[in-house]
Amino acid sequence: MAHTIAYNLTEFSADIHLPSAYIVALDAAQTFTHRKEKATENNLSAFSIPFTPTVKKLLDTIASLAPRSLEKKFNGATKKPLPLLMLLEDKTVKDAILKFVHRELGAFLRTIMKENLPICLDLESKQLVHLTQLSLNPTVLQPDVYFERNAESVLYRLQIKDNKTTWRVQEKPCLVVCNDPAFIVRGGELFQLEGINGFKLKPFKDKDVVLIAQKNVKEYCQKIILPMLEKIDFKHEGFEIIPHNIVLKATLNLTHNFINNAAGIALVFDYGKLIFNWKDARSQKSFLHINAQNDVIIHHVKRNAAQEATFIQTLNDWGLSAQTANYFELNSVPNAPTTHLIDWLITHQKSLENAQFCVEMPVIENKTIALLRPQLNIQTTEDNDWFDLKGSVVVGDFTIPFGQLVPNIREQNPYFQLPDCTYFLIPNAWFETYQDVAQFGKIEGETIRIKRHKATRLLNKKDQHSSENAAENAAVESTAWRPPEYLKADLRPYQIEGVQWLIKHYGQQKGALLADDMGLGKSLQTIAALLFAKENKKNHAPATMGRQMSAFDAAPADTFLNPLQALIVLPASLVYNWEAEWRKFTHGILIYKHIGGTRHKDARLIKNFDVVLTTYQTVAKDIGLLEQMTWEYVVLDESQYIKNKESDAFKAVNRLDARHKISLSGTPIENSLSDLWAQMQFINPNLLKSYAFFDRTFIKPIEKGQSAPQKTALRDLVQPYLLRRTKNEVAKDLAPVERQTIFSEMSDAQARVYEREKSIVRNALLGIELAGKSTFEYQNVVLTSLMRLRQLAIHPRLVLEDYASESAKFDAVLETWDAVQRGDHKMLMFSSFVKHLALLRAHFDKNGVKYNHLSGETTLKTRHAEVIDFGQNDKNQTFLMSLKAGGIGLNLTAADYVFLLDPWWNPAAEEQAIARAHRIGQTKTVMALSFITKDTIEEKMMLLKARKTQLFTDIIGDTASPSFSKDDLAFLLA
Repeated sequence: MAHTIAYNLTEFSADIHLPSAYIVALDAAQTFTHRKEKATENNLSAFSIPFTPTVKKLLDTIASLAPRSLEKKFNGATKKPLPLLMLLEDKTVKDAILKFVHRELGAFLRTIMKENLPICLDLESKQLVHLTQLSLNPTVLQPDVYFERNAESVLYRLQIKDNKTTWRVQEKPCLVVCNDPAFIVRGGELFQLEGINGFKLKPFKDKDVVLIAQKNVKEYCQKIILPMLEKIDFKHEGFEIIPHNIVLKATLNLTHNFINNAAGIALVFDYGKLIFNWKDARSQKSFLHINAQNDVIIHHVKRNAAQEATFIQTLNDWGLSAQTANYFELNSVPNAPTTHLIDWLITHQKSLENAQFCVEMPVIENKTIALLRPQLNIQTTEDNDWFDLKGSVVVGDFTIPFGQLVPNIREQNPYFQLPDCTYFLIPNAWFETYQDVAQFGKIEGETIRIKRHKATRLLNKKDQHSSENAAENAAVESTAWRPPEYLKADLRPYQIEGVQWLIKHYGQQKGALLADDMGLGKSLQTIAALLFAKENKKNHAPATMGRQMSAFDAAPADTFLNPLQALIVLPASLVYNWEAEWRKFTHGILIYKHIGGTRHKDARLIKNFDVVLTTYQTVAKDIGLLEQMTWEYVVLDESQYIKNKESDAFKAVNRLDARHKISLSGTPIENSLSDLWAQMQFINPNLLKSYAFFDRTFIKPIEKGQSAPQKTALRDLVQPYLLRRTKNEVAKDLAPVERQTIFSEMSDAQARVYEREKSIVRNALLGIELAGKSTFEYQNVVLTSLMRLRQLAIHPRLVLEDYASESAKFDAVLETWDAVQRGDHKMLMFSSFVKHLALLRAHFDKNGVKYNHLSGETTLKTRHAEVIDFGQNDKNQTFLMSLKAGGIGLNLTAADYVFLLDPWWNPAAEEQAIARAHRIGQTKTVMALSFITKDTIEEKMMLLKARKTQLFTDIIGDTASPSFSKDDLAFLLA
């Protein structure tokens, strides 16, 4: 039997109805039958009822309006709390309770009406639910009010009208269930009544008119009638009427919508006693006034359509039009930010006042904005490598040192406070011109000092750079990319496009975030772009031949006299991978790994290298050293590592001084848009303004409100600086299988264990005498001994149960796994050791990760079920399997990543493992990732395969083992 939620209103007292919610059963005809139990967050799942945001909102309101909640809220700190009924006996407390209850209940009933949810009236436990269910009538009722004056009294009549008829309250009795906004129940239907307080119907439930004695007219009108008549039209007879037909002033008031960060200008016509929004549908309105003699006077305003049209046409002529139903916006910039419209008001203020407009000073976030145009006086001087700036800003009667505006420009805050506590608008052009000054300048008294290479925007404004710099930038912009002399790699077409994109940002001195999918060669594209920068730097460097070499200089080769000076910051597990990539794809490049206890402590040594590889942890530790240099490039790989703006890594990398910046990440947004802000803040500081601004303008509207305009706005902001290609997009340019080797370096604890065991194994194996031993016996002893070393290279815990330290490879596997699964890929993870898989399973179980598993102990039935589940269950992205059990007989094309967790002597076995995913039916490029622990037998195994391929061509089936000579063993154990 199906179930759903039915909501209910129960009369608690004469003026209060409280809501509740019940789980109810539905019969075959989907009719509500009996209620089961109260609906709560905890029991919905038992009845297969989804806990949606709307349901949560309604249940929260019900909880806040429960009698106990109200008692707790309105008893205050009294020692003896009173029950709700007794609290209602105190008029002051009752008024507060009624105001709170009806406000919350009004929002509750609006949601019920909007979502067309079932609601009952006074549902009892044994009643059939459908018998008390109310029909939701979408017609919004309107009040019909009439006043008639005679010598003795004023007659007051209130009726209700719908779209077709007008009816007396006494004629069709109704129950007021909510006061403001008013909701009434009439004839089993729930209506909303607009424009008046619901309790205003009470006097008319048993009579058609109310007679107000002359002596009570003033008090009754002031307390009862006037507040109502400010919202609605009314009919009248017997009153003195004063007509109004002239617009006395047209007021412009800037409004700001913080949800979509857009602004508009409201236009209001003032007729003296009454005002009309320009878009108000009513053409006339009356206002009741009581003079000092207690005479009731009606002011009647009939709008002057011709005069209003003149004001509107004036705004149209000056560039405003009604883009929305309520506000005027700039024709030239639809959905313009607030600052654009403030600037428009400043520009047209005098003309608007001459045209009889009243321009109110805008109030933005409680800041009153003075409509004044600032004047900037700046003097600049150059001192060798420095650029000095001094100036002042004149705003009305105030003169302000330019240095005081620096924090605003740095934070992209356009509102600067004046001494009279108003604010003026900093022109948008100043942010573009002086952003470098604000970001990198040092304030010394009234002077701001900035290095020349940091003053890009200011120099561009001054004279578009010197002719030398202009020519250099033009060359960078216009030159098509050609493989640099240092590069020894052939790039695919999409990789060349990526390099050209990086070079464009290099020429523009803008940061870049390369967010290609994993496996598309982000590192190679970056290497090619950096080599272009080195070549460009060398071609434009001053002559250096013949200078005196110092003790800190590197090799004297010509190409090294002008090193690139690029810093690449990486997760620790990727340092050796990047080193291998540089050595594989380049020549003549000086590379230095700034890691470990022996790393350089002198910036003069470090600056002589083309490429410095380091880790996020090391940058945080050595920032005092690394920030001494001006780097040509700073590159962050897996830049999501700095997503936490409070982390040491984020703070450290943002202190680095770099002419150019690149971030690399396949998943620039892991958990929140704040991840993107952190990375954009690194490559292009303040592009997305301050975090507080970004949170208010983008994170909350997008993540909480799913704001489409803000999504578009954010995409437009970052799109020029972010390049994202997926494997599917560029599959035509990819080989069927992409391979990558991921190196890890052992921790000190792991290295000590490994080296101790290696010495024992080397002494034993190299001392074995072949005499008296069969080849099988010899090979078996060798493989058993080497297997122990292989296990130690993976994780010492495979051999030593009491080992409590870390494993570099295990960490690297988990880091890579995390990146791949966040990219929404499925993966096969092969190991030749079941114990290795057991460690991974324990980790996944602990963290609630779903996975499939297959080993030699898996039955055929379970094996088939695991394969089917992996292919059909989107929640399971990981399939753990032993190399032998999973290497043959399986079709697993749902996966497009294959993890080879440890090398095997038999390359054919690895190829068979890869073939589980890379086979007919696979439509995606397969990435095969091999994990190798550096300086262990694993690395030697890879080298031995290249040196002695005959070891693997001798294999027969998957049970064959390689044959080792003493020379082979000496190589493996060296």
